[in-house]
Amino acid sequence: LKFRDKDMSYELLHVLQFNSTRKRMSVIVRDSEGKVQILCKGADSILFPRLRDQKTDEVNRTKANLEDYGQIGLRTLLLVQREIPDGEYKEWAKKFSEASTAMENREEKVMDVQEQIEKDFELIGATAIEDKLQDEVGETVKELMRAGIRVWVLTGDKRETAINIGYSCKLLNEDQERLVVEGENEEEVQRSLIEAGKLQAEAFKDGKETALVIAGDAMIHAVKNDVVASMIVDIGEKCKAVLACRVSPKQKQEVVTLLRERRADANTLAIGDGANDVNMIIAAHVGVGIQGVEGSQAARSADYSFGEFKHLRRLLLLHGRESYRRNASLILYNFFKNTLLVLPQFWFGFRNGFSAQVIYDPYIFEMFNVFYTSLPIVIFAIFDQEAPPETLMKEVGTYERGQKDKLFSIERFWSQISIAAAQGFAVAYVTFYGTDLNFPYANGFSVQYWVPAMVAFSACVFIANVKVLLYARSYNFLICVVVALTLVGYVVSVYITSFFTSLNIFGIFPEIFTCPSAYLVLLILITATTCIDLAFQRWEAIEERYQKIVEAVQQIKKILPTSLLIKSKKERHSGYAFAQLEPLTKELLEYMN
Repeated sequence: LKFRDKDMSYELLHVLQFNSTRKRMSVIVRDSEGKVQILCKGADSILFPRLRDQKTDEVNRTKANLEDYGQIGLRTLLLVQREIPDGEYKEWAKKFSEASTAMENREEKVMDVQEQIEKDFELIGATAIEDKLQDEVGETVKELMRAGIRVWVLTGDKRETAINIGYSCKLLNEDQERLVVEGENEEEVQRSLIEAGKLQAEAFKDGKETALVIAGDAMIHAVKNDVVASMIVDIGEKCKAVLACRVSPKQKQEVVTLLRERRADANTLAIGDGANDVNMIIAAHVGVGIQGVEGSQAARSADYSFGEFKHLRRLLLLHGRESYRRNASLILYNFFKNTLLVLPQFWFGFRNGFSAQVIYDPYIFEMFNVFYTSLPIVIFAIFDQEAPPETLMKEVGTYERGQKDKLFSIERFWSQISIAAAQGFAVAYVTFYGTDLNFPYANGFSVQYWVPAMVAFSACVFIANVKVLLYARSYNFLICVVVALTLVGYVVSVYITSFFTSLNIFGIFPEIFTCPSAYLVLLILITATTCIDLAFQRWEAIEERYQKIVEAVQQIKKILPTSLLIKSKKERHSGYAFAQLEPLTKELLEYMN
């Protein structure tokens, strides 16, 4: 290389690679004079303790500069070096070679040997670079939080830099009470958690939101101690935002795993743009990778991939919300239509003495799911849209339907089954009382057995297709045409099959469509079942609106009276001196209870 117009040559001897535990990278080289040097770059929290002299003016000045850089959002690295005597290097190189070829615990042995050489450094300096946020990151984070999504930002930056980034992306604001959890050992972390919990309780009394800032060292103890882990999750769950700084790629994965284990009912989404986010993306329920300047490893490991962070807003608030709504309706519809089809056979058993006589022709029965009710719901599930995209992304309050399982739950499942059972009962008895037990023809003759059976089947087909129109929120040309063609196709298929002598419904078409009672029964059933569905939908809308009013009132009560009416509870003082870990853990458990 050329430095100040002077050519310099170095022989590369070893490369000590970066990993999430070491948080640094070193190279060992031999210069043109035969001297062996180790050059290292890494996090200042890791390299400052490895300096030979940590109290010089240069070190103090560098620390102050790093703090200033962090406060304006720059990402920093520390650069150090050391000259290695030949004897020390030869002895170390032998150990490193043995560790690198070890058959057992190779990684641990290599790291132990690396620790032996990475010490007694001399400070070279520090670097600070700007990592500019992408466009609309702040607006996207703000909208996601407004939709009720809990946002946890996990970054490897130092605390000052991470906090500055939090303000830049609108994760943090000046109105929030900031809770800081840090500590070099488990005892200090537990003390910090107790203090954070008390501050959070006081903030809630004053009607203030809270934001949790937690250091990576504290996360190390969180995954080791169940009490600490539970406390971090409990405090973080009540916070408007959580910011974890100085976390390694492995710790990012552990945070996601911790949330999945402690909150089994929660769904996690992890988004990242670099190789250090891959483990986190894989650990989450849904992984999103941003393909950009940091490569495509995150994108290749993710479930979804796009070029900019701002597209996450559209993915969740538009496509995610609408996919949830359509899929919920699709699944419930399939249970509904099959219950509607099968239950008339059950009710018919009370009329035939459970003699195993079927109500439907087997050939027509098999075509119900394949041809008569399949295409309309598929078109609905692909193309239906509740509102224009701009409206859905603006009215983020409706996103809570998925968070609270309002459209796909056990209660909603059984409500659809109950409606299908009631309509199946109506189909069975209205059909037989309307056609079989009277004289529908002018000549005084009654109908044959397969006429009421086919009327019942026809009612199921028409009701099931009308149900799709009731599910739909946008009556576009395509879905209306598909439903109409499906019903016309059903009539045509019945007409054609009535010419097959091998079928039970041979010659049935003229009898059905010349029978006035058949038309009246179909009209009554379709009208009655549609009214039932419309009444149920109206009731759901009223119930949802009432629930929003109740929640709004509760939110107002939570904010206004707290500073005026609620009396402060007396603080509990502990007699523990924090001398031992067990008494501290006991106090922590008492506080949580």
